[in-house]
Amino acid sequence: MRNTFLMTAVWSALVCLGLVIVWDYEARPGEHVETSAVRPESLETYGREFDFLVFLHPHCPCSMATVRELSHIVAGSHSEKLSVRVLAYQPTSSNGGWRSSRLLESARKIPGVSVEMDDDARVAISLGVRTSGHVILFSKDGNSLYSGGITVSRGHEGTNHGRQAVESILAGAHSDSVKTIPAFGCRIQ
Repeated sequence: MRNTFLMTAVWSALVCLGLVIVWDYEARPGEHVETSAVRPESLETYGREFDFLVFLHPHCPCSMATVRELSHIVAGSHSEKLSVRVLAYQPTSSNGGWRSSRLLESARKIPGVSVEMDDDARVAISLGVRTSGHVILFSKDGNSLYSGGITVSRGHEGTNHGRQAVESILAGAHSDSVKTIPAFGCRIQ
């Protein structure tokens, strides 16, 4: 009887520890680095009112929630003002498998979204982006209006401050200060 109690107590403690580890991982944002406040001149624009860049690691399972949140943003009533580009990390030393991940195929299915490869994360690094799922919303004149994530935690979609901030800006309620919410995803490199 005593052994059963002891084994049950040890098992319960290990289950609790495992849950704490999982919850800590889900709630831990990616590395935060100050991102560029201005779109680099070398980055092509498409002449819309807003230029929305979404940075993804093609093999990051956490970023599927970002793609789903992106689809909600694009489906919103302000999508005609928006050019959306997914910039997907691709190491130049890779031997394939980066252009056709399930994550990128899901992004390609969103109407009006273009998916481009970002060799060695050059564009991401130049803008200060380090985490898959990080987005930057630029105004037509190249100023950053929002920089950060659009999910509530790793792999979780639903109501969140990041998506609300982007939708608010698209609706015309933006201020002079750049809003930032942490991005949740895998390291881009």
